[in-house]
Amino acid sequence: MNVSNRGYLYFVRLSGKIILLFCVFSYVYQIHYKIFPVTFSVILGLLGILYNFFINRGIFKIKWCNFYVFCGFYLVIISLIISAVVNGTNDYTFLQFGIVNLLNVYSFYTISILFKILYKDISFELIVKYYIASALLQLIISLVMFLDVDKMVCFTDLLKYTSLAETKLIEEMGARLIGFGTQFFQSGIIHGMILLLLVFYADKKKCMLYEKVFLCFVFCLISIVGMMMARTTLVGVLMAIAFVIFKSNMWKLKIKISSIKLVLSMFVVLCAFSLFVMNFSYEVKTSLLVAYDFGFELINSYTQTGQLETASTNAMFRMYIFPSLFKTWVIGDGLWMDSFGRFYMHTDIGFIRMIFYFGIVGLISFIVFQSVSIFAVYRNNKYLGKIPFILIFVYFFVLNLKGFTDLFYLIIPFCYCSSFTLKHRY
Repeated sequence: MNVSNRGYLYFVRLSGKIILLFCVFSYVYQIHYKIFPVTFSVILGLLGILYNFFINRGIFKIKWCNFYVFCGFYLVIISLIISAVVNGTNDYTFLQFGIVNLLNVYSFYTISILFKILYKDISFELIVKYYIASALLQLIISLVMFLDVDKMVCFTDLLKYTSLAETKLIEEMGARLIGFGTQFFQSGIIHGMILLLLVFYADKKKCMLYEKVFLCFVFCLISIVGMMMARTTLVGVLMAIAFVIFKSNMWKLKIKISSIKLVLSMFVVLCAFSLFVMNFSYEVKTSLLVAYDFGFELINSYTQTGQLETASTNAMFRMYIFPSLFKTWVIGDGLWMDSFGRFYMHTDIGFIRMIFYFGIVGLISFIVFQSVSIFAVYRNNKYLGKIPFILIFVYFFVLNLKGFTDLFYLIIPFCYCSSFTLKHRY
């Protein structure tokens, strides 16, 4: 093969990886580009359905996924229909969530075809790498948007926002980092989840020292910048650190030489990075300090007042209100939003919103749906062990004590790994 052909193949492969990263990025952050009537993941999902039925002749299959996951999904749908019919409402918000989640399964089916073309296979490690790359791309774009108003206008003009999201965007501009296509609590969910996946990946991969240093640096970067976008990221940070401490036996006070080398290397890298940041202009450092104060308000509050609280946590505790009617406890009021487009009963707490929407029956159905989805991923990636998947469930549970959290679309891609059964016709 001559040099020109080799260069052409390299260019084609690089272009393919860029397209794949764009698709994974748009999927992870559920981005709604202005040129499309729906989110890009829905577009990919529709392409996946068309490919499956017209080209692949309907032989698409994800092992351990179909039956149990969709039984859990149907339980949620039945619960919301019962609540809507009994209460005489027409708020089918969760039906929309269900349709989007179904399309997300086919969306990653389309993405999995790209993985197969480029890498011949698909694995847990490969998906995690693209998740991490997507997070880094998001952080870079968010920092650029935060530091340059013109760039922010340019990027936001590419996207379509709901009226509520647009209002929130204007309110928070300049006070915190704003994600590209995803905002606030949802970005915290995503980045916390990616941090967990990163440490699960690092635990199973035999890494050289430089790889460990790179992963640690990426972990620190996603943690710090992620918290500047949404303080919810802290949940993922703490759980990931707890997992690392448990797996490394540090809690038994057993410290290896390799761990000492890693800590020293990270110290050097972070010092070098700090010097790099110190060379920024005064205006940039001032802006970053504002975002830093927002992200680390909880820690600043503790050091200054001795109390672990923020305006956000205080508002969250005020949202812990419960139904007064037995009917509401059982089947809910059938409302997700009120007539003014605000949170029903003015609460944003995930579990409580679901109780008000379709009662304990619906809440249990949703928890079952999430649980069987996590179990399906575990069955397909058993070599990771049980602890990562227990942590994912705990992560889901803890986040719903703050706001509504659905991890389905973030974890279902891993059903394509290991016993990947996508049959592909070229």
